[in-house]
Amino acid sequence: MMPLTQDQYKFLMANLAGLSLALPYRYIPRSYRNEFNYLPGVLMVYYCFGRQANQLVLFSAISYAICRFANPKYVGRLNLCSSLAFLSYAHLSRQIIDYGGYVLDISGPFMIAVQKITSLGFCLYDGYVKKHEDSSESSDNDMIQSVSEENDNNNNSCDTIGDESCSLVSKCQSASSGATGVIGTKIRGSTTNLTEEQRKYAVTKPPGFNEFMGYFFHFPSVLCGPIMYYNDYSDFVNTPEDKALPPGRHKAVAGKLTISITCAILHLTLNPRFEVEFLRSQEFLVQTPLLLRFAYILIFTILSRLKYYVAWHLGEAISNASGLGFNGYESNGKPKWNLISNMNLWKFETCLSFREAIHAWNKTTQSWLRRTAYDRAPRKLSVLATYLLSAVWHGFYPGYYMTFLGGALFTYAARNGRHFVRPLFQRGTILPKIYDVITFILTRVAIAYVAFPFVILDFRNNYEIYKSLYFSIHILAFGGVLLGFFAGGKKHNIK
Repeated sequence: MMPLTQDQYKFLMANLAGLSLALPYRYIPRSYRNEFNYLPGVLMVYYCFGRQANQLVLFSAISYAICRFANPKYVGRLNLCSSLAFLSYAHLSRQIIDYGGYVLDISGPFMIAVQKITSLGFCLYDGYVKKHEDSSESSDNDMIQSVSEENDNNNNSCDTIGDESCSLVSKCQSASSGATGVIGTKIRGSTTNLTEEQRKYAVTKPPGFNEFMGYFFHFPSVLCGPIMYYNDYSDFVNTPEDKALPPGRHKAVAGKLTISITCAILHLTLNPRFEVEFLRSQEFLVQTPLLLRFAYILIFTILSRLKYYVAWHLGEAISNASGLGFNGYESNGKPKWNLISNMNLWKFETCLSFREAIHAWNKTTQSWLRRTAYDRAPRKLSVLATYLLSAVWHGFYPGYYMTFLGGALFTYAARNGRHFVRPLFQRGTILPKIYDVITFILTRVAIAYVAFPFVILDFRNNYEIYKSLYFSIHILAFGGVLLGFFAGGKKHNIK
């Protein structure tokens, strides 16, 4: 079994300390909960990363100043620019000092903090818009009511004044009716400036120092997430001490800890047998048979995901232990503790399409990308803005961009394949099962094929590996894309 490195040991100890602090969290008085969140969080960061933590503290101070004092109309963009500047510095420093290394450093907590700060900045902007919409709607309603009352008074006097006056009143009614129509349109139009989700998470007042730092350095999530939105955090912190926690918390914590521990054991036991250096060797690139190369990459990428499963489920377990993460009940009455779940492990590893795999992986980051970039950028640029933000957030290694570009290609190809090929297998009882088996295998291969550059990192070695595989899946994917252009006009209504 591979021994723990120093950075891994510190990460484990810090999270175990976080778990021990999370269990009695509900008994902490509300007036001290923010301090109870950020003081241990700061200590955990300094324990794990030493002087590198100074960068995160400086980032928190600048972000607080922006949220507190900047014009709320621009706070979202200012936070986004400053966040990406700090994060880019952390990523580039890592690449310069330890290119291709796997030592845990401050860039991990920075990635979590950037998600929190950018989401808070845009939620403050949404709060600014929401207040203006609500005040405008209130003023318009008052105007409508005033005009209506005036019309009623004029109608009551029509019996005592001449026909000429009544004609004038009639014209006024028509004019006021037209004005009401315009105002009504304005009210309906204004509410569409924010989506229902944006109105739900809108923050109308900048958080105070303790509230901000409690959110920023929230000890269950400061090292590896998962993130939550500020309103969820605020509601959780202000939950009365005597309010009973929803059922199922201990079971959820135990289940996620079990997954985390199991994945940690598998990671330490199996990863040394599938070293990344072998993928770069001539023995793999030249001497290993093609099918075995695919098999090795498939196993290698599965084992590479284990460290994410360890960290994400451990972070979720700590949050759930503190009482955060309850998300209502299923139809059968079973409590759900998945409000801030990062992934559905079983669904990801058994899904039958590339699209399902994407939706099951790193869900909180996908939600952040959608709310921060896709929903806010101009429609023609929304996809580009989302991919660009995702790329910068992850870092600047060429392997990241090879994975993102490959993922986009495979998504389009899989969409066309499902659209044109799947209907051919929907007859009888045997063909659908055959289709499921084929798509299960193809999805596993596609995930491995597109994901390994994320681990190899540099361009040259990734290119050599793809070359040894004859770019076969790329060619197949391009064929799937071209299928959409040349397959003909018949469309199948498949959701």
